[in-house]
Amino acid sequence: MKAKLFSGILAVLLLVTAVNAHALKYDSGNTTTLSAGQSYTFNFPSAKGNFNSAKFSFDVDQLSGASTKIGSSTLTSPASGQLFASNGSGLTYLFTTDFHLGKNVFKLNKFLPELNGNTAGLTLGLLMDRGSITFDSARLRGTVAPEPISMALMAAGMVGLPFARRLKKTIRA
Repeated sequence: MKAKLFSGILAVLLLVTAVNAHALKYDSGNTTTLSAGQSYTFNFPSAKGNFNSAKFSFDVDQLSGASTKIGSSTLTSPASGQLFASNGSGLTYLFTTDFHLGKNVFKLNKFLPELNGNTAGLTLGLLMDRGSITFDSARLRGTVAPEPISMALMAAGMVGLPFARRLKKTIRA
């Protein structure tokens, strides 16, 4: 009974590891500063495999808000920008967001077809509305589902482990 429980737990852990091992990462590695009115594009090639989910992220190292003078006081609003996606000749507005220090993460699940085998890949654009940011390590991470046949073979092997151990004990006796 313990052997079956152990092999079941091991099978689940291997399945989870197999799915996570297919995570893809494209890293720009550049440190870039953008101020209001400036833009930057991130180009990601298409991936081998089929993405189930995709997230775009970059690390903001420094940021400063936009200051507006109202009478004798100064109002500071957070740094913000607009994200766009380009697939071929079309440009799609995604959203406007305020940035914060550290990792900024954005889900791109509606662009999975562009990431799944489109030869052009996906281009993301960032246009700063106000303030300025300094960022690096732009990444596109996606989880790719493993092949069903490979998963079935691995599951069959896990189920057979307790029987193989029992057969080995029988042969020795």
